[in-house]
Amino acid sequence: MPSAYESLLVIKESTSRIAEQLDCLRASGLLAPSIAEIHKLMALQVGAATCQSVMLNLAERELKMASETEKARLDLEKRLNGIA
Repeated sequence: MPSAYESLLVIKESTSRIAEQLDCLRASGLLAPSIAEIHKLMALQVGAATCQSVMLNLAERELKMASETEKARLDLEKRLNGIA
């Protein structure tokens, strides 16, 4: 299973590739410029929203871990101060 960061990279690369291909279709006249731009923006929006959601969830996990380790450290310091 890929890491979250690998998945984010694939999503970013994929949405960029979709945008490039939509530009190619527009340039070849197979897709109306306005439709190509709308679809391009939609693809980029989905990629950005997905990445934002994942990053916020990762940050939340890191904050929780930091809080738990700080609590464990403070508890240990209290116990050690009581011994000394």
